[in-house]
Amino acid sequence: MLIRLFSALLFLFTTATTTIAQGMLLSRMQCQSSYRNIPFTGVIEIQLFQYAGATGLGSAGERSQMNTMIKTGRAHEIPGTLYMIGEFQGGGALVHIEAPNMTGGQGTGSIVINGAAHRATYANFAIVQGGVIALTENQERIDYVCP
Repeated sequence: MLIRLFSALLFLFTTATTTIAQGMLLSRMQCQSSYRNIPFTGVIEIQLFQYAGATGLGSAGERSQMNTMIKTGRAHEIPGTLYMIGEFQGGGALVHIEAPNMTGGQGTGSIVINGAAHRATYANFAIVQGGVIALTENQERIDYVCP
């Protein structure tokens, strides 16, 4: 009986919490963008979720090399899964971009304005030299330029 009670409590506590996935930070870039002639500025982070079948990297040198690969448009050469997340502000709006499973430097994710996740726009993202390109479900291209 005590084990059942403990199991039920454990279930309640574990299902009531929200888990935010976080990988190993590889790159943090200051970026600019515009959408419908409204300028936005913000930060894009690229994190590593899985690297060539492993869950970690051995050295800071490897992470530094991957940062360089991301910034020079060679993210597709990183053998693993990347997670991209960004926060932008402009025109009185907060814009959140996220692509949780990028492989080969590309992935599908969402663009959420002012926290309205129920009205998210879905997009295909690609990490390129000098930033990120998004192609929305409406075929609109948004360039995130990260000098």
